[in-house]
Amino acid sequence: MEKISAVIITYNEERKIEKCIRSLDFIDEIVVVDSFSTDNTVKIAKKLGASVFQRKFTTFGDQKNFGNKMAKNDFILSIDADEVVSKNLRDSIIDECKRGLDENTVYKIARKTWYLNGFLNHGGYYPEYKIRLFNKNFCSWDNKKLHEGLIFSKKLKTKKLKGDLYHYSYESIDHHLKKIILYSEIDKKSGDFSTFKLLFSPPFRFFKSYILKLGFLDGIRGLIFCSFSSFSIFIRYSKKFEEKINKKL
Repeated sequence: MEKISAVIITYNEERKIEKCIRSLDFIDEIVVVDSFSTDNTVKIAKKLGASVFQRKFTTFGDQKNFGNKMAKNDFILSIDADEVVSKNLRDSIIDECKRGLDENTVYKIARKTWYLNGFLNHGGYYPEYKIRLFNKNFCSWDNKKLHEGLIFSKKLKTKKLKGDLYHYSYESIDHHLKKIILYSEIDKKSGDFSTFKLLFSPPFRFFKSYILKLGFLDGIRGLIFCSFSSFSIFIRYSKKFEEKINKKL
């Protein structure tokens, strides 16, 4: 059966890393790249059998590429510390390994977000397919500050796997707001400010996710999440405007 290495990048994830690693009990090797956590992340990861490497944070993509290099196996399952492999996804990956993973194929996985004590099923947030299983010899992560993506050295096929990757990213409303501010700070120096996008992108995002993508079917949690998604774009371009005017001072 084909062997897989799971690669996780971490920083102060002691509340989530155990659940993540325990869901990977079928994986041959677990590699954790930690950015010098100040909590018990490293201790927990090592206790659960992961190989832990610590290095200063550069970009998300660079950290992941380092983890891929440290991995013993060619096939990589890239997973975040706040994600958990469901039983159905576990079975799907095992079945695929038994049939033989194809080095010319990248595998897409549906991510399902947990929000305010329930999963989001609409709004364009499910199924949120992400390429997470691939051969590291033909795939690497780019160095974008946010929302890093894979770069392919040759043309590859894609295949969707059955089962979900559970995403426990948002612990509370306050935590969601903090993440919006954090990401807007990271993003503010990339790209130019646009008055048009500041005016129209936020309401369009809300209309698209809440109405066109049926986010309203997720009830109040859908309303809140779609509103925050729209708000995050408003904050992002507001920060870009602030950055622009500060340069002129």
